Amino acid sequence: MKYDAEADDIIEVITSEVIPMDSSKLGWITLPLTKDGESEYLTPGQYYAAWRAWADGEIPGMFLGWDQNARAEFTSHNMIYLTSISTWYQSDKLPIIGLNLNRKGGPSAADVTFNVDMNKHIANGEFKPGVDFIDISGSFNDWSGSGNMSDPEGDGIYSLTHNSQKPGEKIEYKYRINGNWSTSEFQNGGQNRSYVIRYWNVLNDVYNAGQTTGIFSEALAPAFSAYPNPTNVQFTITINNPAPVNTEIVISTINGQVCFRKLLHNISEATETICTNLPTGLYFMKVTAGKSSVVQKLVIN
Repeated sequence: MKYDAEADDIIEVITSEVIPMDSSKLGWITLPLTKDGESEYLTPGQYYAAWRAWADGEIPGMFLGWDQNARAEFTSHNMIYLTSISTWYQSDKLPIIGLNLNRKGGPSAADVTFNVDMNKHIANGEFKPGVDFIDISGSFNDWSGSGNMSDPEGDGIYSLTHNSQKPGEKIEYKYRINGNWSTSEFQNGGQNRSYVIRYWNVLNDVYNAGQTTGIFSEALAPAFSAYPNPTNVQFTITINNPAPVNTEIVISTINGQVCFRKLLHNISEATETICTNLPTGLYFMKVTAGKSSVVQKLVIN
């Protein structure tokens, strides 16, 4: 039987059979399970078993476990009832018979759909739809960040499905604004979110548990300098980000043609020496950290 905690009742009987007992039946008894909907596997939840035994042609003699069909007047769940001596033995909702569910034939991988509600941060101005993005960084992607989550319904709830997770494996994760740890969830040493993968996985979260941080994305722009500038062939660029984030250096002509591009992974500070071999002229150098960019002129003489 499957138990619905909210209704405090049994919502589904997945197997039932009357078995004449004799000495050959001592030990385990196996009953076939009916399929749960269209799937071959039971959905996550609480399951309980109940056993009722009686002598042939006589009134029931014993109940074990949760029996919704025969309740005592003073309790909603039978535990042990012996009619021959009219005695109840009971405790609080203790399943007497356990269920052994093995993994044989089950899927080896499952999808996980992450949904995160950003409405509190949108209203506060800490997240700007269409300008900022939200991603997931966790143990399942080596904490390097996921693709951008999307909000196709325009309701402030962003979603992303991550494929091929192993059922039974525990994952940890956090959501981040603009791939930036300074605007990730649960700052100041807060714990990661955790979840154990099942066959069906839909996670409905609220960003930072609904607590705004007062940190706005425009305050997280990178700072950089290039020297010497003007230069002839070689120059050095130093970058300082408010927090570790993927950072891209792009040098382009005044007409927008890209002459140089380099990606630095998850940095807060970096010093790069660049040899461009560019012709004499005026160029633009752009450093992009997450969603924030800064542009400076570069003169080659």
